[in-house]
Amino acid sequence: MTLTAAYAGSKGTHLVRSRDLNQARPGAAMWRAASEPRFRLIFYSESSGSSNFHSMQWNLDRRFARGVSLITSYAWSKSIDDTSAFLGTRSDKSFPQDS
Repeated sequence: MTLTAAYAGSKGTHLVRSRDLNQARPGAAMWRAASEPRFRLIFYSESSGSSNFHSMQWNLDRRFARGVSLITSYAWSKSIDDTSAFLGTRSDKSFPQDS
């Protein structure tokens, strides 16, 4: 019987992300219609995003008689980031709600 454990991780800094510089303030939708801005969307790209990933993996290999073997694997992982899409749009779920 063989048990193998492994760890994998990565860290990203200065990742590119975009923001809407002309986003209305929360609650301002009522009076914004009268003073509609000349430009609706102004996307600003910056390199301030970050990410990290951690993963632990286990593998169990059990060999039986006559060439029969049982292999099972399990992985636990966690990923956190603040910039999932490079050029997100308002309909994209990873675009910030409050730029």
